[in-house]
Amino acid sequence: MKLTNKSVLVGLVGLALASTAMARTEPNSFLNRPANSHPALMKQLTEDEQVMDRFMRHFGMTRQEVLAMASNLQMARLPQDGVYLVYNVSPQEEIRARVMFYKKGTLVWVDSMGRPVLKVSCANPMVRGTDDGSNPLTATIAPTPTAAVRPLSSELGETVYMTNEADVVLPGVPEASPMEFMSMAPDAPGIIKSSSSSSFLSLIPLAGGIILSRTGREKENPVPEPATMIVMGGAIAAAAMRRRRAAK
Repeated sequence: MKLTNKSVLVGLVGLALASTAMARTEPNSFLNRPANSHPALMKQLTEDEQVMDRFMRHFGMTRQEVLAMASNLQMARLPQDGVYLVYNVSPQEEIRARVMFYKKGTLVWVDSMGRPVLKVSCANPMVRGTDDGSNPLTATIAPTPTAAVRPLSSELGETVYMTNEADVVLPGVPEASPMEFMSMAPDAPGIIKSSSSSSFLSLIPLAGGIILSRTGREKENPVPEPATMIVMGGAIAAAAMRRRRAAK
């Protein structure tokens, strides 16, 4: 089959677009290029000053401290679906936070304790830093998931660079774990007290029983059912008729 110049040109353009798309990372990423392996992450931190500056500002660390922290990270998958507070950087280089839903199996970088620190696809932090503009916590952090976050270094045959120094403790950073949103229960309706006196109600049998409030507090005054109101009305009418007859 003979290829025309036009078809060859279209193919080259397609390859160029595909390679460009592969070179891009997610919007508002801490990375400028994808780094889906530990060597690639370390290389970008070492060579890209803009990327290093983002991590230094977020974590409040020096260059060497960032490299020491990153050198101990291992790739793992999230053991369950979860909602996380994840930090990103705007085009104006402002560090912001967004609540993100990550599905089970999402690739993350974890520390030596198995706690998620960065999302692999963008290296956006999943833990809070020391930057004043990156602390808008809007939900309660739930306990760490009971399921272990298993590193993938042995599974993927990836070389993980470990440092001889002690693990760097992230300053004032809570554990990254799914966020538990406390949904407010609807307020229980107020108890409507009967306008009739309790002494009068005690003399009339309640044919239909009573309705208690949904809170289950039986000490409060009951609310008569419609059947009870009918019985009460009949009793009042009969009493009035007897009084009229007695008056005659």
